[in-house]
Amino acid sequence: MGNGDLIATTKGPLRQAPPAQKSAPVIYVENIKTINKGSLRAFCSVLIGGLKIHSVRIVQEDGKAAWVSLPQQEWTGQDGKKRYAPIVEVPDHIKAAIQESVLQVWEAQRR
Repeated sequence: MGNGDLIATTKGPLRQAPPAQKSAPVIYVENIKTINKGSLRAFCSVLIGGLKIHSVRIVQEDGKAAWVSLPQQEWTGQDGKKRYAPIVEVPDHIKAAIQESVLQVWEAQRR
C-alpha cells in the first residue's frame, strides 16, 4: 500500500495505512509489439508481482525522448473534446520503474 492509502476495518471508521517502503519492484516486460503510428511506437504488457498490465504504450514524439503511458480510457466531454481517464494508477516510484524497464527492453529490441 502506498502512503496515504486507506484500510477498511470491520470495526470503526477507515484509517490511514502506515507509510510503505518505496523499494523498486521487479518488473517483467512482455510482448512488445511495434506500431509506429503517429507518436505511438509500440504496445507491451508488464508483469509486477502477480499483476499483469496490458496495453502499456511507448510514445515518442519527433525529436523528443520516448516515454511510457499506462492504459487509459478515452471519453468525450460535454464540450465535445476527447478526454482520457487512467484505467490503472500506480505510485510514482512504481511508474518510474515501469518506464525504465519498458524503455530499456524496447531499446534493446530495436538494436
